[in-house]
Amino acid sequence: MPPRIRSQHAVCTWNNAPRCIYTPRCLNLSTTAPALASIPPESPKFVDVPKSLQPSAIKLREMKGILPVPRKIFPHVPSPSDIDKTSPAYLLAVTPEPKPKPEGAPPPFTDPTTAAFTSWKARLAEARRRNLREGLIELSHRKKVSDGIRNQRSKRKVQERERLVAAPMREDERLTNPTILQSQLPVRLRRGGKPQALPNPDGWERILDARARAVEHLERRKEERRDDLHTLYMNANRFITSEAQLNAVVERVFDDQEQFKNSYYRGENVWNLGYQVTVAEMLDYSRRGSRLVDVARKGQMVKDRYKQIAETLTGGKM
Repeated sequence: MPPRIRSQHAVCTWNNAPRCIYTPRCLNLSTTAPALASIPPESPKFVDVPKSLQPSAIKLREMKGILPVPRKIFPHVPSPSDIDKTSPAYLLAVTPEPKPKPEGAPPPFTDPTTAAFTSWKARLAEARRRNLREGLIELSHRKKVSDGIRNQRSKRKVQERERLVAAPMREDERLTNPTILQSQLPVRLRRGGKPQALPNPDGWERILDARARAVEHLERRKEERRDDLHTLYMNANRFITSEAQLNAVVERVFDDQEQFKNSYYRGENVWNLGYQVTVAEMLDYSRRGSRLVDVARKGQMVKDRYKQIAETLTGGKM
């Protein structure tokens, strides 16, 4: 809701301004009365808000489109095999001059209009050749200048950094810091004498140990990879590679005719394998010495031990 105007301002008009006790104020308001009368109350300009003295930011005009990526005419790191694109030979190769006409040849065009068009095209070609030559020379000069400025700036920054790194500690910092041995301070913080590295008496031995551990780790990984390849080779004869092999395995595993092969072995039928192995049975099987393990499980453990001994002796999976 807009604020209301004071009563004296509301009743004072141009006619009764001389009789009003607020004559200067009324006279001031009367000069802007037509402007205020033209502004409705719902307008944000109805209440006069003073503006700041700081100028508003200039909004740049938005440019439509995308500029193409400029080509790298000159390589960033020149090499001996690069061609000097400012040499006369290169400029003559990329901007060849028109071939001279043979002696005694008639003019190609006798029509004045056609001859004027031909001369105009020749002037355009000459302008293109001149612009390309001058452009290459100017771009090369600009690149040399910009590279020199960048190299000088980089060199100045490197020198400033080296100066700050090699600067000694300030006296106030040295007096306020806790007591530290000079041998334990960094190189840049030591005072007097030639900067020396921190003492490291057994550094070379630790480097040799780390190198030996790295070599051992690589050898262990190589041996593991060799074992994995041998295991893959030994198990390759049981891989199912055709539909006939898959059908044979399905018929053998899900065979309902042959329930039991003998009194001691239940066969490979999944429906005759019984209940699932519990966690307690798996733990008993891992201990390999529990009395709860049945005879068939003990026989399987003996076979597994024999197989493990044979693999250890032969150096490969079986």
